[in-house]
Formats: sequence, structure tokens, C-alpha cells
Amino acid sequence: MSPLFFKVANAIMPPISGVLCAPAGYRRIGSVESSNKIRTIESVEFTQRFLGGELPIREMVARIRSTERFRALWLAEGLGQHYGNRVLRNNPEPRNLLTEGEGPDIPSDLMLMVHAGLALSFARHHLDRLPRAASPAHVQEATRRINALVETNLLPGYAGIGYEAWGMVTRFFYLKAFRGVVKTLESLAPDRVPNIWHGAGRACYFLDFMPKWKDPWPVLKRIDREADGKISRLNLLAGLGSVSVIVNMRTPEVLEALVRERIAHLEADDIAAYSQGIACSMVMRQDTTPEEENARALLRYRPAADMQDRWTAVVAEPARLALDTLHPMLKKRGRLDEITRFVPLTEFAGS
Repeated sequence: MSPLFFKVANAIMPPISGVLCAPAGYRRIGSVESSNKIRTIESVEFTQRFLGGELPIREMVARIRSTERFRALWLAEGLGQHYGNRVLRNNPEPRNLLTEGEGPDIPSDLMLMVHAGLALSFARHHLDRLPRAASPAHVQEATRRINALVETNLLPGYAGIGYEAWGMVTRFFYLKAFRGVVKTLESLAPDRVPNIWHGAGRACYFLDFMPKWKDPWPVLKRIDREADGKISRLNLLAGLGSVSVIVNMRTPEVLEALVRERIAHLEADDIAAYSQGIACSMVMRQDTTPEEENARALLRYRPAADMQDRWTAVVAEPARLALDTLHPMLKKRGRLDEITRFVPLTEFAGS
């Protein structure tokens, strides 16, 4: 996508979104959320250009350090994808990318999101090569190859976010292959299937990029359609929680409206899943940019008086738990990737 596309999108899409949401009483919220989505995609789209083509990893890391801290999350993911793409051009079966060669030049605070980017690279490398009318056998073979790359390159304690990113990119770009990937992984790596669904929840948020008439958040209906059981549904909702806070962290009034109009009316398990997704993204943020000002500002946000208790339970408490307790605990145990699939926060808190 060209810079011109984003200029046009920023000029046209937010006002249209506002009009679509106006009958539901959310003209401004629809406009702001649309703008946030565009800016997020723009950050991802231009990461490769910003990082500088064939620069050594060490120099790309220096570029990330030189820019706005808030953007480091996407830049670290882009670093992993860029690194993976570069290696795969010359070696289709690399091993130990993060412990050999340029891998040790990646600092620990970028490592979580670099794992996500590497898995994106592995998945797209093989899924792009599927024939137009790919058979189940084609998808199975591609899945096996991607899984082998993930298993031989991603480090223990980080691999889960790789599977999560694999689920996101597959659901977004390769819909016809998604169910086949899930089915194959149910045999190859069944413990990682929840991560795949979690990533798919992130993808669904962007698939429903624009609101619909009188419906600011059609993604909830998409999740109703796509879930094929409790595990998939809870992880789809956790993925939605994860992406909605990352995209809208600087404008928490969008999250307040979403919680008020949609999340608060879900079943208790569904609300718990969405809240776990909030915690997931806050752990990712804290690991990449510790004490980043927008993350802490989210904890200080004060919603409308009638939303205070709901906001605290669904958003603020999970976010604070993530920053103050979950991140240091999971980091110490070397298990940061446990947060990238749905596990009730009460289980974390009690462990």
C-alpha cells in the first residue's frame, strides 16, 4: 500500500465510520476507532521500509531504539518478519535463527515480538506457495513445513506467540487454508491450537474493518459465526481483547464504549476471555516497552460513573495485573507465551 492510500483512507474512512455508527449513538467513537485501525496498519505496512532493507540486525535494532517507544511493538514484529524473509530467500530450512548468526544481536526486550514476526514469515513463505485450488494434502504439507520451522527456530517460552501470529496471518490472508491448518495442528501440536484461534481473533477485528449500519462492532457477530466450540470461542474473544486494547490504547473511550455496548452483555466466560486478552497485550507491551506512558495512562483512565465498576473488572484490573504481576512472574519462569492463549486470569493469579 502506498502513502497516498493511507492519506486517502485517513481522509475518507473515519467520517464514513462515524456516519454508520451515528444511529447507535457512537459517531465520534466510530470515527476514532477507524482512524486508530488505519494508523496501526500503516505502522505495520511501513516497518520494512523503516528498518532499512538489507541492514544488519544490529543496525535495525538501533533504528528501533531511535524512534517513538509506542511503535516499538510493531517494529519488533517487523524485525522478526524481515529477518525470516531474508534468511528464507537463501535457505528454506534454517535452524537456530535466534541463537546463531545474527540472532544473538536481538535484545531480550524485542524478543517476544520478534518471535511473532518470524512465525509470520514462515507462515507466509509456505502459504503463499499453495496452488490456487489447494487440496487438503497441500495445506497439510504446508502446515507441516511451517510447524517444523517454528519448532526448530523459536525458543522455549516464546513459541506460543509464534503460533498466535501464525493464526492471525492465516485467518486474515488465507481463509481457505485456515481450517486445514487447524485440523493438521490438532495432530501435530494440539497444545498450540488455542494460540492459533487467539490469533484468528485478532484477524477478525481487522476483517470487520468498517462498522456496519447501526453496528459499531460487527466483529462480535463474526466470532459467533466462526467459533466451532468453547476453546475456539474463548480464544477468539481473547484475541479480540488483545487487539482492541493495542489499537485503542491511546483512546480508551473506544474501549469503554465497546465494553458498555457489547462485552458487558456477554456470558461470564466470554467476558473473562476478553479480559484475558487485555492482559495478554499489556504483557506484550510491558515486555517490549517497559513502563510505556500510554500503558500506564490506561490504568488512570476514568470512565463514566455508571461504567466504573464494569471498566475496573473488565479492563483496568486485568491490565494492572498484567503489568504488575503477570509479566514479571511469566518472565521469571521463562513462560511469556502462556499469555497468548486463553487461560483464566484466576489461574495465573493463583499459581
